[in-house]
Amino acid sequence: MSDTSRNPDLSPWVRIFTGAALIVLIAGPLLLFAPQVIAPRWPWAIAPFNARFLGAVYVAEMLSLAVLFLQNRWSPARASFVVAFIFTFVVSVASLIHLESFVGTRRVTLWFILYVGYAALTGGALLLYRRLPAVPMLPVDDGFRRLLLIAGAVMTLYGAFLFVAPGIAAGFWPWGIDAMHGRIYSAVFLAPGLGALLLARSAAREECFVGGVFNGSLGFLAIISLLLAHLQTGRANFASPGTWLWLVIFAAISGLGLMMVRASRATA
Repeated sequence: MSDTSRNPDLSPWVRIFTGAALIVLIAGPLLLFAPQVIAPRWPWAIAPFNARFLGAVYVAEMLSLAVLFLQNRWSPARASFVVAFIFTFVVSVASLIHLESFVGTRRVTLWFILYVGYAALTGGALLLYRRLPAVPMLPVDDGFRRLLLIAGAVMTLYGAFLFVAPGIAAGFWPWGIDAMHGRIYSAVFLAPGLGALLLARSAAREECFVGGVFNGSLGFLAIISLLLAHLQTGRANFASPGTWLWLVIFAAISGLGLMMVRASRATA
């Protein structure tokens, strides 16, 4: 890993806030593996497929945040802050658009405190540390850099399409996606997509690793969430080409993540 002079430590407060976020994200494993425990307390009515998929997303976030918590340096923080800001900002906007779907004043208040608050914290951290120089780039080949550019562009464009026209963009998904969930899920593609574009331009070792952890776990756990929801409900149609397209997309995201982790171990 980078030495401290080239990759400076961040304030202990960053680790404290990251640790607090990790505690909140304990909802992820519950949604993924035991949705019946937390779904009745969720801020909106959430069915098994959506609950388990959101759980997969939160577990992927938890794993990537754990990397930042353990290292607490400018790299991987730079990439982590960008991705976290985009994710929480998009989800906050989507939540405001569909505020009528929320139930329970306390739940709604807590939801917006968490999402708007974390967007403000990560945005503020980026401003605070903006003058720190970029950590030296990884020695990766042009082919891998082009792969990041293509994957980032595709994910970003699809995420934008999902936000603007969720009914059309999510029409092939293995379960029905309403407008609210479609717009929330757009963040799942926009955040890592823009993050991949950032890393294609300048990727330090730790940034590539944390991005790989998120993408690798997201793709794998999303597929697990579909299988678990199908076992619970029997409603996934595996004879549908759309279902297999969805599986291929998330398998590709997981494969990209594994390649990023491998690239993070490259030597000059």
